Amino acid sequence: MRDPYDPTDEELREWAYAVPRPLQPVQDFDLMVTTERRGELLLSLAADLDCPSHAWFLHCLYLLVGDAVRSQYGTSQRARIEQLVASGRASVAPTVQRWCERSEDLLAHPEQFSYEQWCSGGLAREHDDG
Repeated sequence: MRDPYDPTDEELREWAYAVPRPLQPVQDFDLMVTTERRGELLLSLAADLDCPSHAWFLHCLYLLVGDAVRSQYGTSQRARIEQLVASGRASVAPTVQRWCERSEDLLAHPEQFSYEQWCSGGLAREHDDG
C-alpha cells in the first residue's frame, strides 16, 4: 500500500482478497478504513463470502454504525448510515442481514449502545460462533 493510513479503495480490495490474508499494515487499521465514504465498499466486502476477509469487514460495518451512534452522528451522518443499512438489506449474506437488524435496532434505541459490542468487535465475533 502506498499509504497504509489512507489506502485507496483498490488497495483495500487487493488486501481483502490476498491469500493468505496479510497482517493489518498498521495498528488500528480498522479505524483508518472505517469511514462513511467507504461504507458501500465495506458492505460489499463483508457481503462477499468468497472474500477471505469478509468477517473483518463485517467488524468494520459494526464499528461504523456503533461509532456513529456513540458520537451522536458526529462521525457519520445518520441519513448515510440509514442508507447503508437499507443497502445491506439487498444482501443474501446472513451475517449482513443480522448486521442490518442489529443496526436498525440500535438506531431506534441508541441507549442500548455498548462499546465492547459495537466498536471492539463483540457482535462481529458472534458470527464466528455460528
